[in-house]
Amino acid sequence: MSSTTPFYDLIEEGIRNADSGLGDRSTYVGASDIGQCLKKSYLSKFDKEDFDFEQLLIFERGHVAEGIFIKGLENSPKKDAFTFTKQVEFVGKDQWSFLRAHLDLHVNFPQEDVAVEGKTFRTALPDDKPRLSWVYQNHIQMWLANESTGRKTRGVIAAIDLNTAKRHEFPVVFSEILLHQAQQRGLKLWNAIQSRTEPEGEVSDLCGSCKYKSSCSTLLHNAEKLPDEIDSMLTKLKELSAAEKEAKALRENIKAFMEAANIKKGIGTKYNAIMYENSGKSSISLDLLKKKYPEVANAVSKDGKPFLSLRVV
Repeated sequence: MSSTTPFYDLIEEGIRNADSGLGDRSTYVGASDIGQCLKKSYLSKFDKEDFDFEQLLIFERGHVAEGIFIKGLENSPKKDAFTFTKQVEFVGKDQWSFLRAHLDLHVNFPQEDVAVEGKTFRTALPDDKPRLSWVYQNHIQMWLANESTGRKTRGVIAAIDLNTAKRHEFPVVFSEILLHQAQQRGLKLWNAIQSRTEPEGEVSDLCGSCKYKSSCSTLLHNAEKLPDEIDSMLTKLKELSAAEKEAKALRENIKAFMEAANIKKGIGTKYNAIMYENSGKSSISLDLLKKKYPEVANAVSKDGKPFLSLRVV
């Protein structure tokens, strides 16, 4: 190891070299494979995923959240009432032997166990509800844990935004229907793996971050009808846009009053309003420059980079 190696190069090498503990994922179907797009799950089984450093750091968010949960459990005043195991694996039996569930936390109380699945998120969850993929995953976890231990097992999805500390706790009510759906998805993926037949993709709000999006025929052919998650975001965006316009109008009214009354600081019952003056930005008129000094204008000007914008109608 050279002392001149950049620090983040060392970190990246270490993260890439770390053992995920998941083994050869092409030899089984994991609980997390079942809920997400089966096409993506299938492709990732055989394609060596070479993520850039930024994406690797994003993946590490889950480990950070897990560390927070572990610290809380280890130092809980009620820690005598339970025990817990981190990163425990349960394997299916008989015809389901191809299924595996890796639990972030398996918490053991005297009367029951709890399968805890930790998640992180950066954007608001649609309708503040857990993703169906998470629910499928937790159902497989509950089922395989119960099959392995014989103990009553319930599920909890603990989701946290590490930037804002916003958090959700979703108790998962066990459903035979949801378990059956999850099992059938797992079986469909396993059959695809065995026959090397790529399954059909599923369009969702996660398509934008999928590494296979540029070559996904399902996304390109079926994207005009927006997925439910994106539709929910669109509705929320429209509502916030209206609130943004209202906020702008209120701000202008307050500024106009304070300017007329020559008030620099106004004291309210809950909040204060402070007026301050910004120095204006210097700018160059490209039209005037072209008119008076066309050679200079042509030498220093360049076309702007095209960009996409979104309009909600």
